[in-house]
Amino acid sequence: MIAVSAKDIAASESQHLHHFQQSLSPYLLERFSSSDYQLRPQNTKSFVEQNFFQAMRFGFESKRDIRRFIELSFILGAGFEKDPQIPWANQILLNPQYTSWEKITQLQKRTQFYLERVLACGVEFPIKPYQQLRTQYFNILQQPNLQAGQALNLFAYFWPKKAKTLNAATHSMLLNKQSPLSSVLSQNEIITLAFLLGFEFDTNPRYPWANHQPMSGMQIWAHLDHLFGKG
Repeated sequence: MIAVSAKDIAASESQHLHHFQQSLSPYLLERFSSSDYQLRPQNTKSFVEQNFFQAMRFGFESKRDIRRFIELSFILGAGFEKDPQIPWANQILLNPQYTSWEKITQLQKRTQFYLERVLACGVEFPIKPYQQLRTQYFNILQQPNLQAGQALNLFAYFWPKKAKTLNAATHSMLLNKQSPLSSVLSQNEIITLAFLLGFEFDTNPRYPWANHQPMSGMQIWAHLDHLFGKG
């Protein structure tokens, strides 16, 4: 009879978990293979590592739930539980009455509702509101005398359903959003990116241009034009 120690079992489980984590990066690359996502293997791998342990910190243990959490992190943005525009995410994650399965199921339902009803579109990206922003308000955003935060007042005109979700706390968090792009974009433009793409847009692998890559403001907006189907 061969005795298996607790240490051997723990090592085997750890190795199994590691293999599962390694499989998630290729899964995301295949799952979100559209050129619109601009995914890069290295960025995606780092994203998976970060959100894999975040999923476990929230109590998700099954492969199914961890995979679904990472998918939601990709769709809503890394660190979506901290995004002030979707306070319901953190409320669900911290609800002690929900099991892990109930948490992830509730998150998926609310995300679907958010994409379809609040964003007012049947796809992940708000194409029509973005085009209205570009044609009507882009020049206003770039005006040097526009006070920080005034961009938020413009959103209600071209995206009323989402603007209704903004409260005082959300305004404050968006106003204080820090980004590697701050060297080339105004605070109003940073706020606009956070509003359009999610609060932690600069850590999402689908936006590699948003993290420490030197470029002009016009190049950044060109990326958005491509992303939203305009370019």
